[in-house]
Amino acid sequence: MDLLAVPLLGTIAWNLIVYLWLPVAAVKRFGRPRHDPLSRAVGWIAGAARRDFDRSTPLHRAADTFQQRWSKLAAPLAGARIARTLHLSAALFAAGVIAGIYLRALVVEYRAGWESTFLGPEAVHGLLATMLGPAIALTGVDIPPASDFPALRWSNGDGIIAGPLIHLWTTTLAGAVILPRLALALWQGLRIARLSHAMPTSGREDFYTRRLLRAGRGDLGRVQVTPYAYTPDRSTRSALTAALARALGDGAQVTIDPPVAYGEEENWLAAHPPDPDVDYRALLFSVAATPESENHGAFASGVAKTLPAGTMLAALVDEGPFRSRFERQAGFEERIGGRSAAWRSVLAEAGIVPLSLDLSRGETESLAERLEGGLLLDAELRR
Repeated sequence: MDLLAVPLLGTIAWNLIVYLWLPVAAVKRFGRPRHDPLSRAVGWIAGAARRDFDRSTPLHRAADTFQQRWSKLAAPLAGARIARTLHLSAALFAAGVIAGIYLRALVVEYRAGWESTFLGPEAVHGLLATMLGPAIALTGVDIPPASDFPALRWSNGDGIIAGPLIHLWTTTLAGAVILPRLALALWQGLRIARLSHAMPTSGREDFYTRRLLRAGRGDLGRVQVTPYAYTPDRSTRSALTAALARALGDGAQVTIDPPVAYGEEENWLAAHPPDPDVDYRALLFSVAATPESENHGAFASGVAKTLPAGTMLAALVDEGPFRSRFERQAGFEERIGGRSAAWRSVLAEAGIVPLSLDLSRGETESLAERLEGGLLLDAELRR
């Protein structure tokens, strides 16, 4: 057993260098948690994996963009996991060295000595006294005195039985490598737990995430329609239900509430708290009514203020009754255009851009296209 063996001294020296570098690296990346070396390495590996990625189709390009963004987002967490693995690996390496020495010592006589081109006996004794000092204090086992070190040189003899020195070296390895590395692995484990819970990814409050979750379990969403100061007839309700189901998918659940009476908006809002499981909330008005800020606008604003996160809010203005009554009169288009403008002005106070449509014609396909393009897509963009 060479007292100056590189595997033992090198293992301890390397770990001491790591311990010195860790606080320096932490100070260097202070305020920039995503710029640590491990995070950059994770990003580089992800980039290398994308070099041969097929970008010939929009789907492949979208997947490539997602991979880039996810790699950047997950880099701190991945870096913490890699750091934990490296710390555990270092601790296991040192444990393997210790186990190997003791197992081999059962059947092989270890003898301790040294040799060096540049170091003399006193320098070797001082180096070992420094390296093994904590283990000496902890175990009570001492190294030979400096006067014995010339005789321990391999060129001057066969050294001495290495048992006491093995205990000192293994104790030093355990104290300098295993325990600190396990502590660092525990620290990284706590970081992993914190980063896992603090990942800035969208949850159920995000509309797009909710759509993915619903699609994964075959649920295409819930729609709640609330008419205000307007009682749609049976054919209108059927046309709206069919168009919404067509726009969202046959699995969509469409609920149309009883109409809210004019002037009862405050009482209705107080008695009907919002349902957090509703994905789309649509307010239904009639273009034939004259929009008023203190009633129609107040109702829309009240719903908007209590809306749960992740629920889409929109307003539908039915032109059907007004068209069926006045469409053949001169200047009709100007009249209905003016009414639509008035509705946009009143509902703008609630941050809603209304969608005007004729529910009396029962053209499910065209209604579904208008709802999907003008209601759902616009709502997603506004979110």
